Amino acid sequence: MSSFKEGSSLKTVTLYANPLSEEEGSFYGRVTRNTITLENIIASIIKTHVGIEPFMIQHVVNLITDKVADCIRQGNSVDLIGAGTLYIKVDGCIKGENPSTTSVKGFKLGFTPSALIQQAVDDLKIDVVTIKDTNPQIDTIINTYDKNTDKVLDCGKTVRLTGQRLKISGADSGIFFAPVVKDTETGEQSLEKDESKWTKVEENTISVNLPKTLEFYVPEELDRDKQYSIVLRTRATKGGSAELKTLICTQSPAVTIKGSAHSSD
Repeated sequence: MSSFKEGSSLKTVTLYANPLSEEEGSFYGRVTRNTITLENIIASIIKTHVGIEPFMIQHVVNLITDKVADCIRQGNSVDLIGAGTLYIKVDGCIKGENPSTTSVKGFKLGFTPSALIQQAVDDLKIDVVTIKDTNPQIDTIINTYDKNTDKVLDCGKTVRLTGQRLKISGADSGIFFAPVVKDTETGEQSLEKDESKWTKVEENTISVNLPKTLEFYVPEELDRDKQYSIVLRTRATKGGSAELKTLICTQSPAVTIKGSAHSSD
């Protein structure tokens, strides 16, 4: 008996930081989905089984699919032609002191693979593992006062950040201006480690707080002609329905501040 097998490997497994864990380096993985259609399978079958009419295969499959749906409607489990068993299970947990029919939210389909299908899964090999960056991403920094994108900002004027996953929310989150310092020996630039020297943007000066856009006033107390990095810290999730247990962060390239309120022109 021949089988449809184009190789035993997964091209890519993508890892995402686990938002439900406070442990550093905890991920969940997703397999790249490459869907093989019924037309693909039929084409593969008729290549190795000359004389089989593809339209007849399609017709038989349609008949089987309709019959499987009928069996599920009647509350039955179904053996999917040796691939495994479809069965009905209760959706979610049931609460209450005296559960009744109204306590059951509904049903879901479960699937138990056959030994053949499970072995096909066990034979899979991973070609590539990638880690998906879920931290905020700053694409542009726009001084809305003079429309420059040269990373020169005015104290007391608004700046607009555009990018991905920028929305600020949750405990200890915020927008900060961290001084950029230069190592006297190597000349390399880095953020000031003493966070007491960072300046937080007041929440009431943030006019736009969206996943793709942040707009806020540059704090007046920043030093003129000094370089800072804009640091974003947030617990916002992509869907916004919950908050992350751990902060996700990013920082901008160095920006230069001008027009400080406590510096003379």
